[in-house]
Amino acid sequence: MGKHYVCSDIHGYLNRYLKLLDEIRLEADDTLYILGDVIDRGPDSFGLLKDIMNRPNVELFLGNHELMMHDFLLHKGMENIWFLGSNGGKESWSVYQRLSAKEQKAILDYISKSWLQKLLEVDGQKFWLSHSSILDPCVYGFRDVRFDDPALSWDDVFRVVWNSPFRQDEFENPGWYYTDDYIHLIGHVPVQRMRFRQPPCVIAHHLITNNTQDGGIWDIDGGCATSPFAPSPDMDFGGLYCLRLEKEADGSYWSTFIQ
Repeated sequence: MGKHYVCSDIHGYLNRYLKLLDEIRLEADDTLYILGDVIDRGPDSFGLLKDIMNRPNVELFLGNHELMMHDFLLHKGMENIWFLGSNGGKESWSVYQRLSAKEQKAILDYISKSWLQKLLEVDGQKFWLSHSSILDPCVYGFRDVRFDDPALSWDDVFRVVWNSPFRQDEFENPGWYYTDDYIHLIGHVPVQRMRFRQPPCVIAHHLITNNTQDGGIWDIDGGCATSPFAPSPDMDFGGLYCLRLEKEADGSYWSTFIQ
């Protein structure tokens, strides 16, 4: 039986992703789930994305950055926000334009088929994977959903990848996650930015290594692209968290942090 690994928000840091693959030694029957935001801000967004596309046991979820690029390229939704502020779209667009037409189409097709949410059960524990929020079970049921599902509305997709219980803007009521028996694994907001937690990174690392939880929500965005925003000198670099969903003998979960 293969193992299940989850990480999030790599943001173009191909080097950290490759270090992670070396550490976990991903076997053919293992699966690595990446909870979105593999592009923008970092040094090699499309090198990272193309590597993911070529690995059948690495599965990508839609993040808000993939949605921004998708909407810009197809003139949908809020197509102009990809270029705003620190979103990183200008740099990514510059690289994307230099790709061949075949590469561009393959990337867009792959993103269109990425996961929006996926539900798993591992060692008797239920996990609900998404970039940040979830689809309303009263509308969509408790099921796996890809971005190209014809039943989806753009507003619902936007909510899943933008709304968060850890943001003041695009806020998602945490109670939304506590009405089921799932642990919700999400990214989107780097643990370094959770100002109400002291110190945020330490608590997030404790959260995933010692099997404690903030209600039903585990945020595993290690802040690959957040070094300039680190809240304290003892945690001045972001990195890539990865969590294995199989329990250890003592009931804890193995995790690693790649810098």
